[in-house]
Amino acid sequence: MSDISQRLARLERGILAAVKDVVQNIPEDLQVYTEDYLNPNEAGQKTSKSGQRYYPRPNTGTKLRTLYGNISRSLGQGGKGNISNVEFRNGKFEVEYGYDPRTPVKSGKINQTLMYALYNEMGTSRAKARPFLKPGFAAYMRDANGYKALIKELETTIVDEFMQEFG
Repeated sequence: MSDISQRLARLERGILAAVKDVVQNIPEDLQVYTEDYLNPNEAGQKTSKSGQRYYPRPNTGTKLRTLYGNISRSLGQGGKGNISNVEFRNGKFEVEYGYDPRTPVKSGKINQTLMYALYNEMGTSRAKARPFLKPGFAAYMRDANGYKALIKELETTIVDEFMQEFG
């Protein structure tokens, strides 16, 4: 193998390793953006005349009110029900992020699985949609510190790899 072929092979390996390193952080970044569309359990709490804390029904806000934190935990890497995969297949990096709606949870009498999060994401005939994944992804894509920062980091990393091999 010629010197240039060896150098190109090292450059390719270096670029793939660098891209993999950067892409591995995407699920963690997405968690930050999706949680902006959740209303944590403290928000909306009321106090009755007797001093008892309660949540008014129905949830009338635009954000999904989370009472037990199951959805937030499922969006965090390693959390119960979390789906967070980054794979290199067919020449492309594929990122999978979200939660498994079949995950059993403890959340009062009604919701036995994370399926309620899916119903809220999509909406039903009885309840309006309070999505958090789709707008979180959209915010990540348009934010200067989200996807755009990732692309800039990749560009810098690739140029550094090239300069290291051919500079």
